[in-house]
Amino acid sequence: MHPSRVLILIGAGVAVASLAFDAVQSSTATSWSMLAADAWPGVVLIAVIALFAVVGHLSEGFTPAGSVISITLVSAAALLLVAKYIDAARAIDTLRLGGHDASVGPGMWVLGTGIAVTIVGSLWSTSRRLA
Repeated sequence: MHPSRVLILIGAGVAVASLAFDAVQSSTATSWSMLAADAWPGVVLIAVIALFAVVGHLSEGFTPAGSVISITLVSAAALLLVAKYIDAARAIDTLRLGGHDASVGPGMWVLGTGIAVTIVGSLWSTSRRLA
């Protein structure tokens, strides 16, 4: 299997795992999960790329069109993550104004890691051959 496909699958697995974590943590108020923070559309985009990674000739990278599509989808997922991070920061500010202790949860960082690994895999997929 081409290493880019392995990286994409690892990145997708990490992105899916991020949904189990909190986007906003608070010790004095209700924490917000990644699902409640609507981070799942980014995970869906990564999952589509993972589907690309399991079809086709597995010992090669993507076709040029497939590489462009995967890079575009993972870039859109990264932009969605930035938007969700901004939403989380605003929620934290609101909680702090209310006298609560709050911080960005690990879900944002786990999703960011999954996206970063998928970006590397998508860029590596432009190399068609192993040798």
